[in-house]
Amino acid sequence: MEENTSVVNEVPEVKAKGGKFKEWRRKKLVTLKRKPYYIALLFFIIPSLIYIFGLGTLSEAILSNKTTSFSGLAWVGHAIFVNTLFSILILVLFLNTFPKRKKPNLVFAGMVILFAVIMILMDVLFYIQLSGALKNVSGKVATAESALSLTMVHLVFQAISIITFVTLPLYKKLIMKINTQKAVESNEITQQIDISDD
Repeated sequence: MEENTSVVNEVPEVKAKGGKFKEWRRKKLVTLKRKPYYIALLFFIIPSLIYIFGLGTLSEAILSNKTTSFSGLAWVGHAIFVNTLFSILILVLFLNTFPKRKKPNLVFAGMVILFAVIMILMDVLFYIQLSGALKNVSGKVATAESALSLTMVHLVFQAISIITFVTLPLYKKLIMKINTQKAVESNEITQQIDISDD
C-alpha cells in the first residue's frame, strides 16, 4: 500500500508594516483614475462649507447695522442669500455634470462655472459695501471685520475651485499616467512532477 503523504499548506508571508497603506493608496489612486473629477468636487465642497458654517458671522455683521449706524448696505443681504443658495445648488449641478457611465454634460459644466463666478461677484459686492460702511464707523467692529475676512477666504477658495474645474482635463492626463498595477508574484513551478505510474 502506498503511504499517505500529507500536503503542507504554505503559510503566506506576513505583509510589511507599510503594505496595508500602500494597498489602500493604490485603491484610492485607481478610484481617482476612474473618477478624477472628485478632486474638483472636493474644492467645491470646501468653500460651500466655509460659507454655510460662517453664515452666523455674516448675519451678525448685517444685524450690527442697527446698533452701529452703518450706511450703504443696500445689497449685502441679497449677496448673502445668493451665496447661501448657490453654495448648495452648485454641488447639485456639479454632480449632474458627471453622470454615471456617460460623457460629461457641458450644459451643467457651464452652469457650474457661471454659479461660481456669480458667487465671487457677490463676495466682492459684500466686501466693498461692508468695508465702505466700516469707514464711517468710529472704532473697530469685530463681527464686521470677521465677516470681511470670511468673505475673502470664501472668494479665494471659490477662485481655486474654478481653476481646478477648468483644468480637470489637464491633470486627468497626469493622473492616468500613474502606475496602479498590482505586483503579482510569479507562480512558476520549479520542481518536475513525476507522472509515471509506479
